[in-house]
Amino acid sequence: MKAKSRKKSAVKPKPAAKAQGKTAESALVKKLQKEVAVAIEGYMAKNKIGFNEFARRLGTSATQMQKIQKGEANLTFASLAHIAVVMKKKVRLMWG
Repeated sequence: MKAKSRKKSAVKPKPAAKAQGKTAESALVKKLQKEVAVAIEGYMAKNKIGFNEFARRLGTSATQMQKIQKGEANLTFASLAHIAVVMKKKVRLMWG
């Protein structure tokens, strides 16, 4: 018996559109990473908390803390929630 072939999707993203999507995603990730870094920097300054103390409160390594501060860390929702709890802040996700 001959196996049925699956019908391929009629809509395939064009390579250029796919690349633009990745570029847009990368730019958005960078923006969000920077926002987190700025929020942490402001919190640390306001509360007179040093780099090592904040890393200790987060329970993270100095290397990871550096990545977060530089806006280079790929943070999960769980990581963002943990940072927010440590900073005693609420996080809002808004679509615009």
